[in-house]
Amino acid sequence: MEKQKGMIFNLAAILLKDLHWKFLAMVLAFLLWFVGTNINNPISAQAYNNLPLTILNRDIFANNGIVLINEQQILNANISVNITASRNDHELINAARNDNIQLSIDFGDIDINQIRTSEDVLTLSLPINLQIHQSYGTRTITPNALDLVLDLYAERMFTIGVDITGMPEEGYEQREYVHSPRVVRLGGARSLLNDISSVGISIDINNATETMEETRPISVRNQLGNDITNQLALSVSYSTISVPVSPHGDIFLHVNQIGTPSYDFVVTEIVINPPGISLVGDAEILETTDFIMLGNIDLTSITTSIEQTFNIREVLEGTGLNLGHNSPEEAVVTVFVEELIPRNFDFPINNLTVIGATLPYTFDAGNTVPITLRGRTSVINNITMAQINAGIDLTGLAEGTHYLQVSVIPPTGITLTNQPTIQVIIAPEEPEEPEDEPTEDEDEELDEDEEDVSEDEGEE
Repeated sequence: MEKQKGMIFNLAAILLKDLHWKFLAMVLAFLLWFVGTNINNPISAQAYNNLPLTILNRDIFANNGIVLINEQQILNANISVNITASRNDHELINAARNDNIQLSIDFGDIDINQIRTSEDVLTLSLPINLQIHQSYGTRTITPNALDLVLDLYAERMFTIGVDITGMPEEGYEQREYVHSPRVVRLGGARSLLNDISSVGISIDINNATETMEETRPISVRNQLGNDITNQLALSVSYSTISVPVSPHGDIFLHVNQIGTPSYDFVVTEIVINPPGISLVGDAEILETTDFIMLGNIDLTSITTSIEQTFNIREVLEGTGLNLGHNSPEEAVVTVFVEELIPRNFDFPINNLTVIGATLPYTFDAGNTVPITLRGRTSVINNITMAQINAGIDLTGLAEGTHYLQVSVIPPTGITLTNQPTIQVIIAPEEPEEPEDEPTEDEDEELDEDEEDVSEDEGEE
């Protein structure tokens, strides 16, 4: 026993002898190990970018009628993981980066009932899960969560519009197009359907000389004009459109009048709106067509203006012609009627035009001749005396008293309702009185005056 105690005592003495030097040696050894390790396998931070993201329970939205509006943004999210580890660890990570660093989000963590009860688009934040070898040291994720924009799925029917660009070649015109199908059912988020501005196809007919038929893709645009077709489910993706293109010509419209207005009424104007239309069809038919007769319009005994509408498309049936692009399908014919009223004028006899007068004459009447004219109210009320021409013809009339008709020329559109007469008295021609011959005394005085004038001229 004592021998063992001596051995222990000797061992302790050896260990404790120069203890401070031994401790210093251990510290130096650790420092040498640490420096050597960092030189050969240093620790550093490294960012790993564009890492793939695994989505768990992805079908949960489709199975519950929910749309992930920003799905592409989630799938293309640029997620970065910053890891602090040794050089050897970084080499191991990079050797199989996608296997060593695994990122995921779980759609199963979302409360489905919260989305179903929402009346508007709902945005929820979902954390990103990271799986990595525990010995790789510290790590940070940027971003550490993703915002999911969610809405309920809905479907709605839309009419497929048509956008025609360009113009046919000169002398040709586009006719009414047809396309099929004309409607499409769109499915997607409620907010996207509510934001739709247009659903349609487009076709270019620039310089076309014949009917163009094409199958065109359906495009859907929102209120900002952005194409959102790829964000929706379409019942059909294409629509076939046919745009007829034919030679065209501008043709006037006519109407056939039947009957006449009531007495004391007159047609003042017939207006056809439009006065002409653009027609398309066979070039020979267009060349020989001067006008299109709309039909009959009955004016019998009318006392007020009337209006009648004609269907141009029906009128053209069987003619080989069709309405041109943007030509109206109806023409409105308006017949304006105005009442005829009489008006009395006292025409001054001094203003009468007299022709053929060879003998003196006088009028055995007052100072005026009564004249009654008849015409449209708007015209006759504005007539002045200067617009009326009246006169008599005395050619070949002998002396005596004559009762003559006064010829009256009223203004255009005005009629004479009475035949005025006038009494003319033609007197016999008065004989010419002979000139008196000068007496002898007057002759002598005349000679003396002539002598005096000659003497005065000589003195000058």
